[in-house]
This record gives sequence, structure tokens and C-alpha cells, in this order.
Amino acid sequence: MDDEVRSVPGRKVGPRRDADQAGLFQALLDALPAHIAVLDADGTIVAVNAAWRAFARANGYASADEGLGGNYLAVCETATGADAQDARAAARGIREVIGGQRAELWLEYPCHTPDEERWFGLRAVLLANDGPTRVLVAHHNITPRKLAERTLRQSEMTYRELIEHMPLVTYTSTLDPISRAIYVSPQIESILGFSQAEWLSAPALWVEHIHPDERARVLAELERSHATLTPRQIEFRMLARDGRGVWLRDDATVVRDEDGAPLLWQGIVQDITERKLADRERAQHTEQLARLAESERRRQIELARSNALITALSRVAARIEVAPDPDGMVMALGAELRPLGLACLIMLLDPADQALVVRATSLDPAAVLQMEQTSGVPVHGFRLLRENLPIYADMVERRRALLLRDVAPLAASLLPGLAPDAIERMVELFGAGTHQQSAYLPLVVDDHVLGMLWLWGQSLREADLPALLVFAGQVASALDRARLFEELHVTGARLHELSRQLVTAQELERRQLARDLHDQIGQNLAVLNINLSIARAQLPPAAARGVEERLVDSQKVVEETAEHIRGLLAELRPAVLDDYGLGAALLWYVPHTAKRIGLVARMSIDEQRTRLPPDVEIGLFRIAQEALTNIAKHARARQVSVTLEEDRQATRLIIADDGVGFDVAAPRRPEQHWSLGLVGMRERAEALGGRLQIESAPGQGTTVIAEVMRHRYDD
Repeated sequence: MDDEVRSVPGRKVGPRRDADQAGLFQALLDALPAHIAVLDADGTIVAVNAAWRAFARANGYASADEGLGGNYLAVCETATGADAQDARAAARGIREVIGGQRAELWLEYPCHTPDEERWFGLRAVLLANDGPTRVLVAHHNITPRKLAERTLRQSEMTYRELIEHMPLVTYTSTLDPISRAIYVSPQIESILGFSQAEWLSAPALWVEHIHPDERARVLAELERSHATLTPRQIEFRMLARDGRGVWLRDDATVVRDEDGAPLLWQGIVQDITERKLADRERAQHTEQLARLAESERRRQIELARSNALITALSRVAARIEVAPDPDGMVMALGAELRPLGLACLIMLLDPADQALVVRATSLDPAAVLQMEQTSGVPVHGFRLLRENLPIYADMVERRRALLLRDVAPLAASLLPGLAPDAIERMVELFGAGTHQQSAYLPLVVDDHVLGMLWLWGQSLREADLPALLVFAGQVASALDRARLFEELHVTGARLHELSRQLVTAQELERRQLARDLHDQIGQNLAVLNINLSIARAQLPPAAARGVEERLVDSQKVVEETAEHIRGLLAELRPAVLDDYGLGAALLWYVPHTAKRIGLVARMSIDEQRTRLPPDVEIGLFRIAQEALTNIAKHARARQVSVTLEEDRQATRLIIADDGVGFDVAAPRRPEQHWSLGLVGMRERAEALGGRLQIESAPGQGTTVIAEVMRHRYDD
């Protein structure tokens, strides 16, 4: 940041005070929680605050300057994708602020990630100072407000949906004695037979249909509540359209404004006909109702317990979905089930013989060791054969869930040679004794049985089996995804290794070819050149006049061929790379190649403390070769800069040109052969355990950054 930028307030008061003001301004920026950037009149970022830097690092844009010097407006105006419209609107608004067409810009936009939903509000204002134009752009995180607004909308929709589907009638009415209906929910028609429109169009309809035996009492109560404006609760009969007497309960209260002034009545009407009929017979059925009440209480308790179990299992299923491999998934599963008082064991089906093979268990490793010592067989990898498993057909073939109380007989059938006391000890170590319930659940994905999930714990019930079956399906899906992820990871590792071996084979072939060219063709050309010189010297003057010119031409061809061979040797395997390392090889190769293709080369090579591993040196050298080849063929550049730097984290090779550049995000066409070069460079970097980054834009040149982390070779 130059002095003019640092002294944002703009007063020219001397370097020291100017620096103090810049420091104070930067401190004020850093103290603000919003992500803030200060732009000049052209939209170039001249200052950012700590929150901006932290956001950039957290979203993978970390660099030495974190946006300083970049043109904020250009980035917005060239944005692509789903957020491009918001970005361009932001750029237009900021330009209007700079031009004075508006005092302030406020723009709300989404900024979601794969993991969360986020919204930000962009505010842009001119900074008041007597110096150059400066615009403060602040990004405020408005996610909590947006989520709250969405929740409020959903709540309102849910409330109305609830009201429209509740088995009761809601209404609002005026405060006058007639109490005209302002709103009545449509359930009124199912209770009394009159439509919602009829109630709203005929204010006296409800009074006319109060049962004659109830009218005087109801009207007196209504008059009292209107006079006192206090809540009322009335139970009375009305006549339905078909003449039936319907018992209703009316609960109403007065709605008031902020100042306490009454506005209207709001009430709920319930059809209590059945309850009234039941009241009439209560004396005869007191004992029966008591039993029903107790039954309902128990049902509610069981329902609450089942709901709690379903909720807990759903939470467990959601958490194990992110496990990266089957073993990690089972570990996560055991950790999540333990607070529920449940333990688990997973067995997978072997397609070869249809045996169930124990893959993992949530039991403590010490308990597993004791079981293995007691039974004499390993727990992990233990095979449950079909003929030894009585419940095999139910689980695997019929895909039924089973609940057993005593697992000792099952354990005895699985381990027929084990003594009864050892069986009891095994059951005890499993924690699945007679006081426990054990659920055996098939693991099914896409109508294919993967294996079995065994859950046990004191809280399991027969009624839990449907929920447990759903949970087993979720576990099976998570297990299948983890298995596929594991296979993908192994395949990726194999491809990475094959790529590394291919690069190694290529380098060996290049080295052998370079050695053959040097030892055979190079030496033969040298001998041929010597022989031609000797022949020229030994020719008699009379004979020399006829062939001297041809001999001279032949020597030139030999020398040109030798020079071409030396160039090939440098391309195939430069000796300076093997003898002196990557830095020296780049210092020799880049200027030589740049001169040949008409470029000005600028070099910045850090002095390396130690030699890099040979594969890292040759890999980075090949990346430099390919980058220079691409520049020569496609960039139309005037100069190239090559930087080799090393810090505690990584070794970086940076090749930058001032050529035509290209759109990195644009799709590659088959005829764009240079894209194959980029792919090759990226594969070489990844084969070294590193990464390749391409930075380019049309008209702004191209920068290739190859980075290999130090831990890749320091170990």
C-alpha cells in the first residue's frame, strides 16, 4: 500500500503523521466485523481489513496480498455463473456511488457453499476526505436475518395450514352486539352443514340456529362478555342444516392493539357432541373409561419412547453418512449408539459362499480380546455359515427383522465346540444377556442384501422393529457409500501410482536415449568431422580444387547435426540437472530457450539449502519445459519470468508470461492442443504429491504455479 493509499483521510501532514493516520485507519478497519475493502476511483482494491483477509483465507483464496491491487469492479463485471447478475448489479451500484449518482449502495445477495446457506449485504459509500476518491465496500453477514425471515414465512404458512386442517373451527368477529363474523375457517361446514360463505354473508345466521332450549342462556352470556370484554367459554347446542343438534364449545378472547384498545373477538369452536354424549353415560362406564385412559397413557408413553428412538436413530444415520470408509463409519456408528444404550455388530455377506463375515463391532477392544481368548477364534473376520445360523433364512432370504431375548442358544449354534460356561462368558462380554433385547436387521441396498446389523440393548422393543428396519436401511446406504468411496480412493491411489510409474519410465527412457545419442551418434559425428578435416588436409592441391567446397559443406552439415543433437540432449536429459540441481538447470535452460524463441527471460532462483529429490527436480524441470513450449506456441508473449522459491512449507516454481492469456474457466475444445500440455503439467505435479495452479485471463498473460509440499520429501 503506497503512502497516498495509507493516508486514506487524505491530509498531507508529513510522512510520520501520515503513517500514524494510515495505521489508525487500518486499525479501525480491522476492528469492524464486516468484510471491508477500500477502492479507488477505478475500482482497484487499495486496502482491506482483517475480516476480509480471514474470509479470503477461509474460502481458499489465500495469497500474499489477499486481493490488494486487484480490480474489484472488473471481477464483478466479468463474473460468470449463478451469481453473475448480482455481481454486475454490485458493480453498477458502486460506479454510481463513485460518480455521485447515489449516496449509498445496499445490495443483498446469496453466497452459498456446499455446506451451508449464506447471505451477505453489500454496502458501498464514499469516504469523506480531501484526497483522492475512495469508496468503502463492506460485506455484512445477514444470514441470521435471512434464515429468521424464512423461518417466519414457514411458520406463517404452517400456522395457516394447521388452522385449516385442525378438527375445530377458528373465527374472528366484530365487537358489536350482533358480533358479525369477519372470518370463519372452512371446517364449520363439516360440523353444521353451512358453508363458509353463508356464515360470512348472513350475520344473524348463527343466532337463528342456536337451539331454542339454549338461546336465552347463550345470548345472556354473550351480552355479559360484550359488556365486560373478558374471555368467555360457553358450551351450547346449535341446529345443523339437517336439523341435528350439535354440541359446541366456544372459547373466545378479545384481541387488542399495542395501546390496549379492543379490536375484535378471536375464538375457537369445537364440536363436543361426542363428549357430551359420553358425559351422559359416564356414570355407567366410569371403570371402562379409566381403563381406556390408562391404556392411552401407556400408548402415549410408548409412542413418545418410539419417537425418541426414531429421532435419535435419524440423528445417528445423518452423522454416519459423512464417514469416509466402512471402518470409520462403523466407529462413528458405535460412538453414536453408545449414548442410547445400544451396541452393534456389522456382518457383511460374502458373495462367494453367502457366509456372513464380521466386519466391525462397537465393543471395547479389550472386551473383543477377551472374547477371542475365550472362544479361540478371532471376532473380526469370523464367518457365520448358513448351516450354523438358524435365523439366516429369515434375515438374508426373507429380509425380516428379528428380535431375540436370549442369544445364548444362537451363540451355541455358531460356536458348537464351546462349553456352556464359555458361551455364558461370551454373552456376558457382548453385554447381550437375558436382560437384553437383540435385534437382527438385514442390510439392504437397491434390493441387494449387503449383510446384517446386530443391535442389542435394554431399551429395545418389538414395536421398534419397523423403525429399526428403516435405520438399518440408512446404515446400509451409508455403508455402501463408504465402501464405494473406499474403492474410489484405492482406485485413485492406483492411478496415481501408475502415473508416477509412467513418468519414471519416461524419464528412464529419455535418459537412455540421451546416453545413446551422446555415446553413439555424438561420438560418430565427432569422428566424422575429424576425418573430413584430415581428408581436406591430405588432398593434393590439384584434387582439393574439385572437392574442397563439398568437404567444407559436409563439415558444416556435421557441425549443425552435432549442434542439433546437443539440443536434443538438453531437452531429453540436461546434464546440468543431474550434476548441479534444478536451480542451475533452470538458469541454463530458460535463457537459452527464451533466446531461441525470441523472449526476454527474467530469472529469480532462490539458493537452495539442499538438493531436491531427483524425481522432484526432474518433474519441476519438465513442467518448466512444457510451460515454455506452450508460451512459444500460443502465448504471443514478449517476456517470461521464472521464479523458483522455497519456504518451510513448500517448493514453488512460477512461470509467468505477458502474452494473450485465456479464460481458465472456459471449456476446452478438442482442437486446443495446448490444453493437453496443461493436463500433462497438472498430472506431473500431482504425481509428485503437489498441485498445479493456472492463473490467466484474456489479455492479461498466464501464470503457472507448481507447488510441492516439503513434507513430501523432507521425511
